[in-house]
Amino acid sequence: MNKVLSLGIVNNAHTLDPEDTFFLFVNEAIARPRLRVYTFDVADVDLKRGMARVKRITRPVSYKTRRALFHKNEWMKLADFSGLFFKKDPPLDAPFIRFLQYCAKKRIPTVNQSRGILTMGTKAYLKHFQTVIPKTIFVRRVPAALKAIRSLKNCIVKPSDGYGGQGVMHVSYYDGGSFYWHQGGRVRPVTAAHVSRQLQKILTRSRDRTLLVVRYFPSAPVRGDKRVVVLNGKILGSYIRLPDPEAGVCVACNRGAKCYDPTPRDRAIVRAIAPHLKKH
Repeated sequence: MNKVLSLGIVNNAHTLDPEDTFFLFVNEAIARPRLRVYTFDVADVDLKRGMARVKRITRPVSYKTRRALFHKNEWMKLADFSGLFFKKDPPLDAPFIRFLQYCAKKRIPTVNQSRGILTMGTKAYLKHFQTVIPKTIFVRRVPAALKAIRSLKNCIVKPSDGYGGQGVMHVSYYDGGSFYWHQGGRVRPVTAAHVSRQLQKILTRSRDRTLLVVRYFPSAPVRGDKRVVVLNGKILGSYIRLPDPEAGVCVACNRGAKCYDPTPRDRAIVRAIAPHLKKH
């Protein structure tokens, strides 16, 4: 007889948006006959007791019915879960870090690995993969960011701990000394002082105070962002987030996503980084 498994989805239901993948994930999970699905937030966890106040999900959930997730009505031991799935947007705050450390110490099965999230929780970790990412300069100060922009000419600047397109700016520079701001399909000249102010705003809002200055690909507004899902070094599938052509970048869901078969280049990248990911 097959064992009934218990899946805990760690997520703050109050932060869900209409296009959130949480709903797709949960509704697929509850359709499994021998899987019990629960959700809770880090604020519902009592680490001293090793327990969490949870909500069991037995019916399909949508954005309109999400309020049903707000009311946690039973307690479960964290050790009783067959696995925990972390759905947390960066940056990692102190309570979440303590929870990850607890899961790692108690060897509670998690996706992704607790230690891996603690180690690779921001985009700054991409510095370990310079051979397979676009030309990227990692900076912590405004003067260094301006220097990087002048070097790359046409680039995207983003905070290492941002998500959903927050804090992303598209700026270019030409040798004549002019900066140009790209937004909503429009390009306008701006001063170095203006760019500096915008960079400082992003740095101030960033917890780890690190910016990525990335070389911009003109094909990005059409091509979109490809995401390759890898588990234990193996590709499970891939999809492309379709951006707003006028904005030129993917901000949250924009125009949705399409499934695509991994390309030979995708497979080569996974082969290159999988040993590092499995080790760390």
